[in-house]
Amino acid sequence: MNDYTDKERELKKREQELLERERKIRLLEMEDELYQQEVQPPLYQTSPHTKPEKIPPKWYRKMIKMGKCAGIVVAVAVAAAT
Repeated sequence: MNDYTDKERELKKREQELLERERKIRLLEMEDELYQQEVQPPLYQTSPHTKPEKIPPKWYRKMIKMGKCAGIVVAVAVAAAT
């Protein structure tokens, strides 16, 4: 009889320890969830990307340079002729 009650006490004691351990683990998990929600990275105000000014194509720029040079040559030729 004594042996039976000792085993029963031992089982109840283990069960209580397990329940206590489970309770502690659940509490720790809940705390982790709470702190994870609080520690979020700061959100920054963003703005849309502004497009750069439209640059004319390379061939167009070359044509403008050649036109300027031709204009200067013509101006010099007209000035020399007069």
